Amino acid sequence: MGIDIRPIRSDRIAVTGDIDVQLRIPDTGIEDRFWIATSDGSRILGTPDRHGRIGFRLVDEGAALVHITDDRIVMEWRMDWITIAGFYEGAQPRRTRSDLAAAREPAHA
Repeated sequence: MGIDIRPIRSDRIAVTGDIDVQLRIPDTGIEDRFWIATSDGSRILGTPDRHGRIGFRLVDEGAALVHITDDRIVMEWRMDWITIAGFYEGAQPRRTRSDLAAAREPAHA
């Protein structure tokens, strides 16, 4: 089935589908951006604007087909969990030039 994610206020998002929950957007007092991570391996960056609207960008692609419109994310894949964290509270891998080069090189048989 999958999940549908929408902002419902400037401080909350609603998740419906495989998971039905409202999540509070972390207020760190330092950074407005936040991370959404899901069980399929996707990671999405949420960025509020000065009018209270939230823009979303897929940063790491997981197994789900992800459709992002102005104020909605549709993720087509079975979801077991979803989590949200402040921008500086989420861990992420450090990427180097060699990581990027290795990703472009074809696999050898």
